Amino acid sequence: MMRSRMRIGIIGLGNPLRRDDGVGLIILDNIRKRMINPPCDIDYLDAGTPGVRLIHYISRYDVVVLIDAVDFNGEPGECILSTPEELESRKKTSNVSTHEEDVLNILKLGKNISEYPDELYIFGVQPSITSVGIGLSYELERALPRIVDDLERKIKVITQRKRKNIS
Repeated sequence: MMRSRMRIGIIGLGNPLRRDDGVGLIILDNIRKRMINPPCDIDYLDAGTPGVRLIHYISRYDVVVLIDAVDFNGEPGECILSTPEELESRKKTSNVSTHEEDVLNILKLGKNISEYPDELYIFGVQPSITSVGIGLSYELERALPRIVDDLERKIKVITQRKRKNIS
């Protein structure tokens, strides 16, 4: 059944007490402030480390972008936008952040019980430091404006494409 109004959820994940692992929440706050006139109905949600509650959050939307620290063997501050399936295939050749494997398993569960959006993307940022502590690493702090710019462009592309498909 086609919904009359497209709903997009931008969801930040992470633990701010583990340095760069909290980057998803910081990016979420920055993107929320920046996108004053979003191209469609967008909700911004700070989910922290939600566990299975993530299924409840994502099921509300047609399109979801999860923002999270993801260890994909990139340079600190490097970003990727991928589907959970693409990230899963990458996981076979690299490690992922402390909670990412749980996120992928929870997303699979959501899909299996039909509590899943039409489209789901993970905007992953390569962390530098995920040990206990507060504040981003120097590398991520320095890259933050570029990261937020990148995410803003990607959100606009996703929403424009989705709106064309609904029209």
